[in-house]
Amino acid sequence: MSDMKELNNTPDENITNIQKDNALQEDKHNINDSNEPINEDNLNELEDRFYKRFNPRKLIPALIIIIFITAGIVSYQAYQYKSLMATFKDNFDSSNYSEANKYIVTSGNSNIFKTFFLEDDLETYFRVKATDLKNKISLNEISKDDALIVFNEMNRYDLLSTDLQNDSSVLSQGTNNDTPLSKGISEFEDGKYEDAIATLQNVPSSDPSYQNATNYIAKSKEKLKEDLLKTANDYEKKEYFTAAINLIESKLSLLSNDKDLVKKIEDLKTSKDNYLASQKSSAAPASSSQLVSAINAANINSLDIESLTDYLIYVDTTSQTTNVYTGSKNKWNLKKSMKCSTGIKGKETPSGVYTIQNRDEWFFSEKFNQGGKYWVQFDGDYLFHSLPYDKGKQNVLDTTLGTPASHGCIRLSLTDSKWLYDNVTKSTKVIIK
Repeated sequence: MSDMKELNNTPDENITNIQKDNALQEDKHNINDSNEPINEDNLNELEDRFYKRFNPRKLIPALIIIIFITAGIVSYQAYQYKSLMATFKDNFDSSNYSEANKYIVTSGNSNIFKTFFLEDDLETYFRVKATDLKNKISLNEISKDDALIVFNEMNRYDLLSTDLQNDSSVLSQGTNNDTPLSKGISEFEDGKYEDAIATLQNVPSSDPSYQNATNYIAKSKEKLKEDLLKTANDYEKKEYFTAAINLIESKLSLLSNDKDLVKKIEDLKTSKDNYLASQKSSAAPASSSQLVSAINAANINSLDIESLTDYLIYVDTTSQTTNVYTGSKNKWNLKKSMKCSTGIKGKETPSGVYTIQNRDEWFFSEKFNQGGKYWVQFDGDYLFHSLPYDKGKQNVLDTTLGTPASHGCIRLSLTDSKWLYDNVTKSTKVIIK
């Protein structure tokens, strides 16, 4: 029947049927092939096909390039690290300890050799350095004071072994702390930079410790400069321009007219001029007489009172009290209230608005045959000062406080006058009512 059906087909249908039969036969053949066992010949044929498509030899040039690049980077970093250590050692050996520390901390932080080897290399260097110092001490080639300076610098890195730390401790106990160098270093470490400079300047150039003293003087000046600029910036933020200028100018000679400090003074003067100009363009503040008339302890923060420092003094002659405030405009807080004595009738303390000017530890008036300790000037011959003393500075001539008793100055107890002398800065506003 199938043959009959095929005969009845058209020529195109016959061709299609023949193609289907051939495809079916090919599929059967492929199935039979896939079921054939894999022998050695088939495996070799597969390997030949794989290596034709993927040949490892083609990767060799790329691998060689990668190896050369890696070797180059490692060699360069090794060279950089070697240079880093050499520069550090040169600075340290030359007693440029701050430069050495700054360099080793900030340089080469991406260097892999620094990451893995720095601590061990520094420890080895310090161990050799410490041994050399001990040998020089035993041969009297270096003083214990000078050796202790180097030990202290090495101790900053916290890498010395226990035995070397013990050597440093013993060395410290064996030094003479009364020498200018030791005393100056101690003052420097305590943050007393002006004292350190004054002490270290007493080391003569013929002294073997002179170079170390010079280095510490330089470090003391740098620290003092940093503190001055920080305080001046704080004053500037509060618009205490005069106080900031006076502070820097008072240290300028000691710091050899440092150019940064001179520039800061110029900037402060410009800021002060701009500030004063802006104040003139704004609403005019109350006159001095109006301020004196209005002020009392209760309204101190409602009168827009400004001072060129962060201190303000209000003297109430009615209650015979001197009130010291700290803060800023309309934010004044009472710091200290002191009983005082102002001028007697006919020699009254002048009311008005003034500023703190000069000060000293002692004055004596031949006219009144009495003197005062810890005086602080606010207007010409008018001062804050202690109770009156005789010329020998030993005996108090009048203990009166709380009622008028002076020739116009404002008397305070010795303790209070000393506190005012020590704390209230120049250019502070003083209001006397």
